Amino acid sequence: MFNSAVGVQDAVHVPYRAAAPALQNMIAGRLDHYCLLAAAAVSFINDHSLQALAVLTAERSPLFPNLPTTQEQCIPVVDGYYWNAFFMRTALDRQAVQDRLRTAASTAVAPDRHSRHYLRTFLRSEITRWAAIMSSAGVAQQ
Repeated sequence: MFNSAVGVQDAVHVPYRAAAPALQNMIAGRLDHYCLLAAAAVSFINDHSLQALAVLTAERSPLFPNLPTTQEQCIPVVDGYYWNAFFMRTALDRQAVQDRLRTAASTAVAPDRHSRHYLRTFLRSEITRWAAIMSSAGVAQQ
């Protein structure tokens, strides 16, 4: 989830700057486990290079309908959905950019999620939620 993995031999946290090197080490057997985006895992799971254990979401993934959630396996893991947001400088022509983004996202993003108010509220809730999780796990703020 945080672009890190646990090494098989040394059982320590191994940070990665990107998923590709972690996946290479996972396939080579140098990592015990790794959390990555479902879309990035599809080809590796389908060709049996990797074995999926669970999805970290409240509901099963449409990409892997037969793969159980962690909650179904009685592992209390929070929902770990992946999301994106667009941020821009205030000097830009805000309305023109927003119009283009709305058009581009209209098929992928629910209309109620297009507003600045939604993003502001969502970000606050995500920061609060993940800060509590990280704090309880003893992870230092960066």
